[in-house]
Amino acid sequence: MRIALLLSLLLVLPLVWMLVMRPANLPVDTDLHLEQALPRIHGPALVAIQPWLDERHYQSAQHLSNHLQNYLQTARDNGAMPAGSIVVFPEHIGTWLVAANAPARGFLATKTDTAMTWLIARHPIRFSRALRQSNEKDQFAAAVFRMQAAQMAADYSGIFSSLAKTYAITIAAGQSFCRIRTSETAF
Repeated sequence: MRIALLLSLLLVLPLVWMLVMRPANLPVDTDLHLEQALPRIHGPALVAIQPWLDERHYQSAQHLSNHLQNYLQTARDNGAMPAGSIVVFPEHIGTWLVAANAPARGFLATKTDTAMTWLIARHPIRFSRALRQSNEKDQFAAAVFRMQAAQMAADYSGIFSSLAKTYAITIAAGQSFCRIRTSETAF
């Protein structure tokens, strides 16, 4: 009887773990929250976009890309962003890609520490490796960013290079995170 119970637990626990730790797919606010009409521009221009974002837009690189694409398409459709324009986004627009693919409970958390705990729980081995490399004042936060750095860089680059190519524009998206070294990449 005990062996059957133990075997049942060994089968059920990984299934529960996979359900709880699967990446979030929460509904996303697609409203652009535009407060003024966009000016019609003839010829390339310098266009600054301050997108309205919340934590749900960072559930995945695709969620963020889709939302930013809505802003660019709206600007294009209204004649405010002709081909060849330079589009500027806020400096830290990519920073919260650190949370991409975190469990839903991380996005529903009311405190940053709780959200980070869910991200750490999803990647305990990567986190412990990153924590051993941390000598910053806030070692836990640094380790979370360090363990996500390579994926963040790939997502960030993929999002903005794809949008720039799609809309035939140049994008200045700011620096998304501090200088972080991993064994794969340096920023």
